[in-house]
Parts: sequence; C-alpha cells; structure tokens
Amino acid sequence: LDLGPNVGLKTKINISDIYRDCVKNKPLWTTLHLNELIDLQALLNISKYTGQIQGQFNSTNITLSIDNLLSPELKSQLGSFSANLEDFNTSAVTQQMNSVYLINLNQTADKITNLSKVQTNSNIKQQLSDEATRLRQIQADIETNIYPQMKNLNSSINTLRLTTRQMNGTVGEVLSTVGAAQDFLNTNTTQIVKTESRRFLDCQLGYFTAFTNWASRTITQEVGRCGPLAGAVQSLDDMFCYSIVESLNAFWFSLGWCLIFFIPSIICSIKLAKHYRRMKHSNSKDDSHILMSHIPRAQMKII
Repeated sequence: LDLGPNVGLKTKINISDIYRDCVKNKPLWTTLHLNELIDLQALLNISKYTGQIQGQFNSTNITLSIDNLLSPELKSQLGSFSANLEDFNTSAVTQQMNSVYLINLNQTADKITNLSKVQTNSNIKQQLSDEATRLRQIQADIETNIYPQMKNLNSSINTLRLTTRQMNGTVGEVLSTVGAAQDFLNTNTTQIVKTESRRFLDCQLGYFTAFTNWASRTITQEVGRCGPLAGAVQSLDDMFCYSIVESLNAFWFSLGWCLIFFIPSIICSIKLAKHYRRMKHSNSKDDSHILMSHIPRAQMKII
C-alpha cells in the first residue's frame, strides 16, 4: 500500500517502511519524508535578513570627536620641566664641596702654635695656644662629621644627575609617544570603531546562524523519533501473540488434526457416494436360486 500519493509525497512509502524506520528510532522528518512537504531550509534561511542588516550598517556614517590626550598647557609644563632638567648643573656644587676638602685648619693651628712660642707675654701665649687647640678640634670635627656627610652628598648629587638625565629622556619619550597616539587616534579612530562594530555585528549574526542550524538539526534529527511507536506496536504484538493466541495453541492444534482427518474423509465419502444406490425391486434372476424360509410368526386370534 503506497501512502505517498495520498499525502502529497513523491516518494513511495508504505507501512512496512514506516515501521522499519521506527524500529531504527528515526525521526518523523526522515521517516515520512516531510522535506517534500515543508521547505525547512527556506523557512530558516536568514541570509536575506543578514544582507539587509549589513547593507544598513555599511550605509551608516560614523563620526567621532577626538579629545586631546594632553592639553597644550600640560605639554608646555612638561617641556619646561625637561628644559629645567637640562639646565640643572651640579658642577658648581661639586666645586664648592671640593674646596672644603682643601681647607686644612691644622696648618693654621701649627702656625699659631709657632707664634705663641715666641711670645713673651704669658697671657697672649696662652690665648694663642688655646686658639690652636680649638682649630685642631674643629679640623678633627670636620674630618669626623663633615667629610662623611659630604661623601654622601656627593653620591646623592651623582644619583640625582643620572636621574635627571633619565627623567629628561622619559619626558621626551612621553611627549613623542603621546603625539604618535594622538595622530593615530585622529586618523584611525573612526575606522577602529567601525571595524569593532562590524566584528560585534558579525558575532551577533553568528548567534542567529547557529540558532537556525540548531533548529534545523533538532527538527530533522531529534524531534519526533518514532522508536516508542515501534515499541508500542511490538508490545501489542507480543501481548496478542503470547498472551492470547499462544494460550489457544492446544485448541488450534486439535482443530488442525481434526481438519487433517476430516477433510480426507469427506473427500472419500464424496468419491464413494456414487457406488451407493437404493434398490427399489428385487432381481428375480439373481434371487431364483435362493430359497426363502419363512420364519413362523406369532399370530393373534381375536375370539
């Protein structure tokens, strides 16, 4: 029984084919060949919508106002700071520090001591000797306290000089980098925004495409699997054959043997019936030699 033309299908399909596919747990889409009735690809085709969306996006004019990364005042301040770093000179401070090392109060104290020796006045001699002692004490304090601090100061000045050179280079690099970044933004910001917007749009359209593919795969491969229907038919078959028919096997067996012996008997009866006929009159020729002996019968006499 071809069911295809009855439901508008071009493919020949019958109940056995449907049951065979259901045993394999195939979906109804492939079992009933629904693709000949419903054009699913046309229903889920979003290319015309994506083309329209992309056309509208391409016709959109994107214009952005670019702000300055560094204001002119800040650039001027950085330039002045860099110029001041270049003018920073530590040589004068170094020379003054070196002049301190040239001072030797011990020599002056020795001269005062020699001068006190030639003095005849004991008061003046004592005063000169005390002054020489104080000068030597001052020189000792300078060598003990001032010289280490001057060494630390000299080291700090050298470090500061190196730092100013690095800062000067860093400020120049910052100004150069900011200028290049500003030029890049002024030139390419609109294109960057448009490129990223297109990437976002393609991502969103990709979601719709993935959804339509999922819907098509679900409808054609997942939804409406007819394995349970085949299982139900098989269960009915098992229930009818094993629960009902099988219990009557003895009856069918005996009925079969009866038919086996009864039908040949009927045939034989029909075949032998032509040899049987009822005799209406006796044949005298055949019965002439037979002597009939009458059996006496009891007779009732009525008085």
